[in-house]
Amino acid sequence: MGLLRHNPPMSFPPQGGQPQQPYPPGAWGQPPQYQQSPQYQQSRPPAGLGMLHGYAGDPRYPSPRKLRRVFGFTVDWVIHVGCAVATEVGAQHVPSLAKLPVVWAIVVWLVVSFLHRVPIQAACGTTLGKALFGLRMIRPVDGGKPGFGQLAGAWVRGIWVSIIVVVGLLGASTTGDDVDEDKAFLPVVRSRDVRALRGA
Repeated sequence: MGLLRHNPPMSFPPQGGQPQQPYPPGAWGQPPQYQQSPQYQQSRPPAGLGMLHGYAGDPRYPSPRKLRRVFGFTVDWVIHVGCAVATEVGAQHVPSLAKLPVVWAIVVWLVVSFLHRVPIQAACGTTLGKALFGLRMIRPVDGGKPGFGQLAGAWVRGIWVSIIVVVGLLGASTTGDDVDEDKAFLPVVRSRDVRALRGA
């Protein structure tokens, strides 16, 4: 009796015109094993996209970073606010600016914040505060360095979230507690994880 030859089943295009997969994605029609892990389920994007980089639970960026993010943000915030405070103090000694020192302080804060978080971060991949604590910002799609447009959008969203938080602290009825950090900001990860991933 001869050996039976196993031939893979043929795939025929359905009515929509797209060929069907000859085999299911996993054994017995189940998803592959890595897709069943809790880490993948927590960090997976909406249906139709690949696994996003850098968000909570992504096993490719395992190093802890929450406390470092707080410290890095604090350093950046001190730089921006420090420039604003210095402007307000200096404006009081300039006759042409003395009438609206707070307005000039807000303008300088916005300008310094934008320059630091958008063009500088687009060129370097990080801000001064993030760099001091070994952090960098990445693109969720592929883990690369974010571009100018992505960082500008993240900066605008960050200003909006800051306003929501401040108004919420003042007691107004806002939805500040409903802000999803992963959706509002680009992911921030440890620089060593990025280097390890690129060298793999």
